[in-house]
Amino acid sequence: MTYPNLLSYKFLLVSFQNNLESLDHLNTVLPQLYSEYFESEKENMKKTENIETIDFNTMEEVFRLTKNHDLVNMQKTISQLSDHSLDFLTNLADTYHK
Repeated sequence: MTYPNLLSYKFLLVSFQNNLESLDHLNTVLPQLYSEYFESEKENMKKTENIETIDFNTMEEVFRLTKNHDLVNMQKTISQLSDHSLDFLTNLADTYHK
């Protein structure tokens, strides 16, 4: 292997390692930012939306189950929401996925 080839491989390795470090950093930061934004949206929802207390408590349970990736129980809990709250939750989910 010639010296220029070795330098070329070294450059690729360093570049790859830098990308991995960046992805690792994003893996740490993005969930935290998402949680903070989610909490902020919950507080705004509590203040501005016409949602009954029981539905709000159910939505908080949905949020908790979502964070824990408990999809089975989340689905059961969602089925307990009123139509108005379900529409709101659907719109909120659509906003996050756009």
